[in-house]
Amino acid sequence: MEKQIAMGLLLAFLAFLSGFVLLNPLYTWDLVPYVATTLAVSVDDPVSLHQATYSLLESRLSEIEFNALIAGPYASDLYQNASNFASQLDLYFVKPLYVGALRILYLAGVNPVDAVMLMSLLPGLIICVLLFVWMKTMVNPLQAALLAIVILLCTRLVDLSRVPVPDNFSSLFILLGLYSLLVRKWLSAAVILISLSVLVRTNNIIFALLLFSLLCWRSLRSPGQWHQHELYYFGAGFVVSLLLYALTSIIFHQQWWLLFYHSLVEPQVNIAEFDFSFSLSLYLDVVVNAARQLVAAGAFVVTALPYFLLVLIISMSGRWQSTVAGMLRPREEFVLAHVALLGLPVFLAFMLLFPLLANWDRFFTPFYVLIALSALTQSSSQAIRKGNGSA
Repeated sequence: MEKQIAMGLLLAFLAFLSGFVLLNPLYTWDLVPYVATTLAVSVDDPVSLHQATYSLLESRLSEIEFNALIAGPYASDLYQNASNFASQLDLYFVKPLYVGALRILYLAGVNPVDAVMLMSLLPGLIICVLLFVWMKTMVNPLQAALLAIVILLCTRLVDLSRVPVPDNFSSLFILLGLYSLLVRKWLSAAVILISLSVLVRTNNIIFALLLFSLLCWRSLRSPGQWHQHELYYFGAGFVVSLLLYALTSIIFHQQWWLLFYHSLVEPQVNIAEFDFSFSLSLYLDVVVNAARQLVAAGAFVVTALPYFLLVLIISMSGRWQSTVAGMLRPREEFVLAHVALLGLPVFLAFMLLFPLLANWDRFFTPFYVLIALSALTQSSSQAIRKGNGSA
């Protein structure tokens, strides 16, 4: 009976998520370039692509929704200037696995607008199921369903499922890879999924290199042929991830300072003409201002990061030293707490490289989930120890 109730709760949440997203899509400007990258599979000319993109959007969206996509100096310029619009597209082509999925849906007959929105919703639904299945390995099905729903609401999965961005797709690759590694012990699948996540979002390279470096260290320090076998897998993951990042960055002209300036200082209507040299003072101004916002009360509304950091701190209370030591000791099992701690350098890297606080939750969903899972694992372990003590 408990299992049936749990499944009913999960299905009800999936139905709610699907209905809410389909009835309340949020068409941000990102929809425009992603529709263009999808249509580019059959339209080569920049002028024709520009016309086809905006014509499709105008016919598919309401007047209010369409006007919102061309409002403001930046969006208005790109609406009027095909050359400037074309210069933006490499910022979106640099996610080839995501663009490829959009094109597959389009070639299968799905409207490009629907394809973009489905690629937010469908991964979101799969993440819900994955988290439920993962949590069932720790607690009973009813608890797993309830906790999965609460965690996903706190990570703002509902909002991410209704905006035209690749973030749910990116989170799915990371979480599936870690589930394969930690629960199923499928090394090949884990390495492939984590490595390919770089082709969904290039900033996944930060986590991929941290994870594979740590796993290589543990394998290198462990005796025996099996651990040498692991070293080959994780070493290959490190190299492949780095190569994929380098190739996509070169092919699509990805530059960190360009992205930083474009996103955090001033939008550039013509990316090809960007010629602002790196300015240390400007960079520090942006980072320091973001740090101030993070510790201000308003940041608790902008990003969920402080809440999940608090959960991590509480769950790790009294065992920071032993957990960190366990990460580096190859004879100890590699567990959720170790991966959750890897989120800390990722958060720091984003603060230094891309401190866009309003959008952080888009990038951090997998790490929020890992922190919650790690806290649950610790709670379950304590409950078991108390039960054994009472017995």
